[in-house]
Formats: sequence, structure tokens, C-alpha cells
Amino acid sequence: MHRFRSWTLDPPEWRTQRNRLLPAEGGDGSTLSLDFTGGVLDPRLSFTRTTNATFINSRGYVEWANSNMYWNTAFEGLSGSNPSLTSSGWSYGGFTGGTAVFNGDGTVTVTVTTADRRAIFRSTGFTGGGLRVIASVDVTITSGSLPSNQVINTGNPANSQHYVNGVAWNNLHPLWPGSDVLPTNTPFNLSFATDSLTSGTTSVYFGIGCQGNGFAGSATFSNPRWTMWNGSATVPYYPNTSATNNSTADRYKSADYQAPRFDYDPTTLTPRGLLIEGSAVNYVLRSTVNPVSSPWSTAGTNLPTPTVDYTGGGFAPDNVTYPTRIQFGISSGGSPSRIIQQTTYTTNPTTANPYTVSVWMKSNTAGTNYTINLYSTTGNNLVTVTPTWQRFQVVNTSGTSLVGYIYIANESTSVAADVSIWGVQLEAGNGASSYIPTGGSTGSRTEDSATMAITAAQLGFDLNRYTMRVRGRQNKFGLSFARSVRLHDASTEQIGMPVNNNTLFGTSRNSSNAAIAEISAAATLNQDFRFAWALDADLATNTMLGSLNQSPLSASRTAVGPMGSTTTLSFNTNALGTAYASITIRDIKFWPRQMTASELNALTAG
Repeated sequence: MHRFRSWTLDPPEWRTQRNRLLPAEGGDGSTLSLDFTGGVLDPRLSFTRTTNATFINSRGYVEWANSNMYWNTAFEGLSGSNPSLTSSGWSYGGFTGGTAVFNGDGTVTVTVTTADRRAIFRSTGFTGGGLRVIASVDVTITSGSLPSNQVINTGNPANSQHYVNGVAWNNLHPLWPGSDVLPTNTPFNLSFATDSLTSGTTSVYFGIGCQGNGFAGSATFSNPRWTMWNGSATVPYYPNTSATNNSTADRYKSADYQAPRFDYDPTTLTPRGLLIEGSAVNYVLRSTVNPVSSPWSTAGTNLPTPTVDYTGGGFAPDNVTYPTRIQFGISSGGSPSRIIQQTTYTTNPTTANPYTVSVWMKSNTAGTNYTINLYSTTGNNLVTVTPTWQRFQVVNTSGTSLVGYIYIANESTSVAADVSIWGVQLEAGNGASSYIPTGGSTGSRTEDSATMAITAAQLGFDLNRYTMRVRGRQNKFGLSFARSVRLHDASTEQIGMPVNNNTLFGTSRNSSNAAIAEISAAATLNQDFRFAWALDADLATNTMLGSLNQSPLSASRTAVGPMGSTTTLSFNTNALGTAYASITIRDIKFWPRQMTASELNALTAG
């Protein structure tokens, strides 16, 4: 009698180490696998940012991240008929007729007659910069005849576009033939977008309620949770987690900007991943460009002709506003035709050079390219402007103090150029970070940061043996050895990917912050990188191995342990905010073993 036996070799993802089974998170032996190209943040990561910020959305347009500038968004703690709104941040807007009954469950029912009105308003002040402000609320018309603009409205600016369930109101009429009135007993999300706010700090008033004006009826705001944000489209309610209870002090907390940004290639629309940036200031005023308003002006022997809010060439890169058209003259026998802004850049937050100027431009003449000079005090860059929107940048060097000029010029002696311009930015550092709109004052963005609790059991991590890979794109160089990606505890960095200027480091450090091993390689600005490094600190003659885009790297061991413990994965959490690079992270993986040089090269293939 024959007895048959069969064996199944353990695949890599089921390898054991120290006699225990490792979890198979990535399906390839990796025990940590984070992929950010799907546009969803892993729920184990806690993300923060204290200002709003822009990114390139999946349609290739510049857009604000989700946010909510309103707090107390569900009328917390209010009940009864026409209660006082003094401590809630809301007001009745001066209307004395009609009733507003707060039902105690977060809902409110507003009733009007043809003569009596009731509306609940709230105002806020914030800086414009070319992108719209949008607000939304869920509502049910319980009785009567009420059009959408009698249910929600805006006081300043007065012009706005109403939406029902995200569809423009003026496109909805065919759904209810012969009537502009919303049907009753049907829940809707009603929202409206203002005209573009292009300068200064503007008080915007948003209201819910019924204005009357010949209409009568009752509207129950079944989910009156306001979301107000800068943006180019309607989005769902985004809760403001700044307000957590019903106390007066809590109701006046600040806006909530906790939404991460998932960036896309503006041309191919390929997802790039999670955008992680340091803080930055845009020192250009009126960044959407208005050469007829100070501090912008025109100059040159043949002055250019500007057309603000030029509609002949389509929308600006945000797909909402219109750019400025500049018809440059030729540069013949004198100074070049140009637009110019004097900038006061007296406090360079990096305390060193360089600085970067960036701008979007496109040709207004089909099939015609123009050579334009983008100039800023100590450096210039000739760029080719085509009929497609592109973001150009020039990096300059300077001291710690600068008062200078930015200008965009046509220096051709024979060709008059016709281009559209939008989104000029001057910032500290080498490379352009995400666009920061400005009006009559400078704009700023704080750094992104994120953390995730990690356990040694989860990673299969023995503190001495590992491989890690980060794939992404560097948009702006980092400074001061800023640790963009780290696996660490309070005092020890087992694994890190610091960025210093254009150099990526793979590090492992002990509790005295001494390097156990370290490799480094230079990345190329605005190009994808695939960076992996591996260590086995148990080896008597240890070498950290690494690879950048299939180029092998190695470095000798520089110190001995002991290693600490790993408790946290973090991004941008242990350096000055201005030091961090701007990086789009595609994915991160960790393996609890040291891979070979050939394996690392395969791991960093395209």
C-alpha cells in the first residue's frame, strides 16, 4: 500500500519569525501596507491641519480641501419658539414675522405667511482669493409653496447659484413642469455658491428660513447642519469637530480643516496619493492677478493690455473663476512689455535662501506658443507657454531679507504675446508647494501631519531587522533634516525617511539619537521616487542596504544599539513646520526582514 504525501511551501506572506505567525497585511509579506492612491485615508491614521489648503482634484482642477468654517452647525442646545440666538452664533437677521420652532433634536421648523417672514442668519469673515464660498443644508418643505431661494439665501455677495442635490436649480425646472416651487415632503440638500471672492476679507451672510415675499408655507430643516467652505463644487456635509458640546465657549471655536488632500496629475489625472506639506506663506498679493490694481502694475516701452476676468479662453485652473488676459507688446528699442509687482519679503521664514516663484499660464492663440520670462529679483526663467494651462516655476537665491520685484514679461523683439495668467505665488524654499490664494493680504497654509499607533506585534518588528519602502513625489525640497516619514517612539527612531534639501535619507537611530545606520540619495524635484532601505542590526558586520529607482545604495554601520520600541507611524511631526518638504506619498510598506540588494532593486522598479 502506498501512502501519498503532499507539501505546501509557506508563501512569503506566511513566513514565521521567532516561532510566531506574522500578519499578512499586504499579501506579499509586508506587515504594514498603506496605499493612498484610492483617495481614502486609512482609518488608523489621525490627520490634522489648522488651515485650509488646495490640491489638484481628480478632474485636474485646483480645489480647496473639504472643510467647515461654521461651528455649532446643528443648532446645538436650542429649543422652543423663536428662542434667543445670542449665544449660538446665529441671529434672526432683523426679520420679525413668522416663527422658528427649534424642536430640541437639532431640527428647526420655519413658518411664514405671504406677509410675515422669518430667517436665521450667520455671518463670517474670511479672505477671498478667487475661489468660491459654498454653503449647504438639508431641508424638507412640509407645506405651502416655496422656491429654493426662499428657503436658503445669501446676503453678501448677493449673487449666488442655487443647487438642489448638487444640480443647478435653473436646470431642475423640467423635473417639475410649470413650477419653480420645490415639492413638499421630500428631503433635499439645498446649497448655494457665491460669486468668486477675489480680494480682501469679506463678510458673507448665509441664511436658512423662509423669506415670504408673496409665498407662504413651512419648511422643516430636518438636518440643518451647515457646511461652509471655499471650493468649486457642492460637497456633502463636513462636520466641524471643533464644537463638541453645548457650552457657549465651545460654540465659538474656530473652523475645522481636518480633511486630507489626495492629489492628482493635472494632465493625465493619475492619482498621486496623499499630499503632505510643510507650512508656507504666499507673499504675492492679489494672486489671481489684476494689473490695474496695486500692487500690480504694467511697465515697458510697449505697455501690455490687461483684461481682468477674461471669458474668451475658458475658466482658470480652478474651473470656476476666469483668468487675467495679458496682451504683451514687443520689446523693441527699450524695456520689455511686462506686468510687475513689488514684493516685501523681509522675513524669510527659512532664514536662508532659496525662494520660488510659480504661476499658471496658457496661450490665448490656438496652436501658438510664446516664450515668456518669469523673473524675480535675482533669477529668471524663460518658459514656453502653450495653449494648455501649465504651472511654471523659477527658483531664486537670496539673503535673509528681500525687497524686490516679480515680473512676467515678453522680451521678444518681434512677436507680441497673448497669454492668460492665474495663481502667482512667491514662497520660501526650493520648489512650489500647493497654491495659496491671496487677496489684499498675504495667504498662509499650516503643515499637514498624521500619526498612527503601531505595535511590535502588529509589525512583527524585533527592532533590529526590517525593510521599508516609500513611493511618492517630491514637490518641494525639505530643510534641516526634516523627518517626513517615521516609525518611532518618544526617543527612538527605528525607521525614518528624513528629507534635507533634495536628499532622501533612510535612517535607523537609537535612544541617544545616534545613527545605527543611514543611507542617502538625491531625488529629482517633481519626479516620482521609489525609495527602499533595509537593515539587519543583528549582523556582526552590518550594512544598511537601499535602492532609489533601481539604483543600489549602501552605507556602513555608524553606531551600535540599543534600539528602542516602536509605537507610532508619523508624517511631519518633529521639525519646524517650514522645514518640511512637500511630498505626495503614493504608498508605504514595511517587511520584518532585511531584503537583499537585488530584492530592493526589484522593489523600486517603476
